[in-house]
Amino acid sequence: MKKILFVSAVVLLQACASVKTGNQKFLEINSHPEEAEVWINDNYVCDTPCSYDVTGARNEIFRVSIRKEGYRPYHRKLEPKTNKEVEADLIMCLIPPVGLTMLGVDYYTGSMWAYDEIDAVLYKDILGEAPVLPDLQRPLTPEAEAYIQENFSRLKEEAFAVDGAKERIRTLSSLTSVHMERLTGMISEAQTSQELIHFLQAN
Repeated sequence: MKKILFVSAVVLLQACASVKTGNQKFLEINSHPEEAEVWINDNYVCDTPCSYDVTGARNEIFRVSIRKEGYRPYHRKLEPKTNKEVEADLIMCLIPPVGLTMLGVDYYTGSMWAYDEIDAVLYKDILGEAPVLPDLQRPLTPEAEAYIQENFSRLKEEAFAVDGAKERIRTLSSLTSVHMERLTGMISEAQTSQELIHFLQAN
């Protein structure tokens, strides 16, 4: 009986999304013509054709812009969908107790979601009237971004604390030159460290 349960557990584990995908996920991005800049969530990431690693992304939406000098820019909001390759396996994963555990693992690793490949066609800007994207520079220093990623949970605690010195918010304020009151509001609204970084980049 134990042997049967063990074999069943192994079969279920092999059937789940996180095992089948190897916990790896990429955005495949192509353009015609090639060698166009790819910006994701206002950050430059690569030139086409390229694969952008989003392993670990859980049900996230990506704002993709592709631009090339002399061509009209391409914009797309890339939304997650259920990974077609593992849809049947996810049904098997509902079998308790191992199945429910692995389904939780699939959610945590982000393996149950996938994204469409982008194959953008860029049209020449003959009249010179293409909308111009802003110069998406990164106003945050690497030190500020690292500080946010390392201290995000503590920053959230300080943002909602009625009393306290709020030393981490004060430190971040000095790193970003953003007033503490405004910075506290951004931290309160941000759900993730990356969202806070985006708020500050758009500031």
